[in-house]
Amino acid sequence: MFKKATTDDPEMQMLRDITINGWPKEREDVPKEMQKYWTFKKEISYVSGLMFKNAKLIVPNQMRQEMLNRIHESHLDIVKCKERARDILYWPGMSTQIEDAVSQCAVCNENNSNPRESMLPHTLPGRPWENIDTDLFHYDGAEYLLCVDYYSKYPEITKLSDTTSRGVITALKSTLTRHGIPDIVISDNWSAVFQ
Repeated sequence: MFKKATTDDPEMQMLRDITINGWPKEREDVPKEMQKYWTFKKEISYVSGLMFKNAKLIVPNQMRQEMLNRIHESHLDIVKCKERARDILYWPGMSTQIEDAVSQCAVCNENNSNPRESMLPHTLPGRPWENIDTDLFHYDGAEYLLCVDYYSKYPEITKLSDTTSRGVITALKSTLTRHGIPDIVISDNWSAVFQ
């Protein structure tokens, strides 16, 4: 099926001929239809009646719509469809055509409408350092503890000597000694209430 489509496609035949016979030295000397392949001409090969860009099959024009349908037959989103296609297929403009096909898919538009989840605001605490949020982060080769007061949005950053429980607790104690013990500590979607 691909071999016949490659043989019947004038563009694929021109690409085959220029690949076998050698590309011109200058882009201007390349036929206009082949200029879209110029930037990766060294990656193109002709093997057993098929055209390849590295290990990816170059899909002839007459089979591109069928491949788009197969790529999207399970109604994955745009990113997943592109990933699926890029593993084994290539043709100029493939990514744009996948985006268009998926965004115009009636089934996806009807069933996969994932509305953005609304932000849930926290109630404003009555005093500073009543509620705090904590998190660990890595920056420039070191680990840090970030504590943010919900009342004032004031951040405290402490460099950690290690990320063990003991190291984090020691750093947190240092911060809380300066600001007071909070009623609620939130970290990575869990919270602790101290009463």
